[in-house]
Amino acid sequence: MLPTGVTSALQAALAPDMVAPPPGSGEGSSGGVLVPNFGSLIDQLQTQVANNPQDVNAAAELASMELANGQTSQAAQLVGSLPPSVQSDPSLALVGDEARLQAGHMSALPGLAQLLQSHPDSTGFVAMGEALARSGDTGGAVSAFANASALDPSSAAVTNALGKALQQSRQQGQAIPQIPVVVDGQVISMDQAPVIQQGRTLAPMRAIAQSLGAQVSWDPTTQAVTATLGNRTVQFTIGSNDYTVNGQQQTLDVPASIVGGRTMLPVRAFAEAFGQQVQWNSIYDLVVVSGLSQPSTGSNSTGSSG
Repeated sequence: MLPTGVTSALQAALAPDMVAPPPGSGEGSSGGVLVPNFGSLIDQLQTQVANNPQDVNAAAELASMELANGQTSQAAQLVGSLPPSVQSDPSLALVGDEARLQAGHMSALPGLAQLLQSHPDSTGFVAMGEALARSGDTGGAVSAFANASALDPSSAAVTNALGKALQQSRQQGQAIPQIPVVVDGQVISMDQAPVIQQGRTLAPMRAIAQSLGAQVSWDPTTQAVTATLGNRTVQFTIGSNDYTVNGQQQTLDVPASIVGGRTMLPVRAFAEAFGQQVQWNSIYDLVVVSGLSQPSTGSNSTGSSG
């Protein structure tokens, strides 16, 4: 049996009648009105949690749905009303911190940052990035969104948020190229900016290879560049549309070239040769490379750049 105060707070958090939030409250544009398709499921979850506040899975799902529906205060109140032993569950702690951040409570940021170190979560990093962006910390926002992109590289919402943060950093004078390349959550530093040729993004091979952990060698006589990672070896020749992967010939749309004294390779062909996933965000001219295979949640990819 829960203490009376906890039971009352829990009942209040699960109250079906909600008051529309004031403008700018962080509750989103839904005004506290549930998405119709969620109604019956939320009713079921509300009953489950009211009957058994120790049901971590039901509580986390309910709070997540409220958060996704823009009901940040409702989600935060729900998590806060649960027994401490339940609140400490990582899945609920993440939702609670995300809800508090979205509601404008920056005091939740240190706890969320610590939790994400041991329990990486894309939506958690996005909530952190949004909070940091609102506070004016664009560098921190870029880092958070980049981490989210490593966990969910196919999400259009994540790559849009990352692209916007990178754009804002560039406008503030940071050395961000017009075509940024992000590899497994890291914005790659390059001494030659990427270029687009015939719809393909070319970037300095050495910078991309090193970000993947590959070893690179250059043969000035044949103008061939070779990269090796694990049991895979990829070789390109300047000016040639042919390249090899473990000795098997493949064909490029655009050949490798030298720009500004740097060997430039098509990022997509190079990264995919090493089994990486490549996403192109056409809104912000952003290339996201990741070794993680995640289900697609939408894409801004148009054309073939990358």
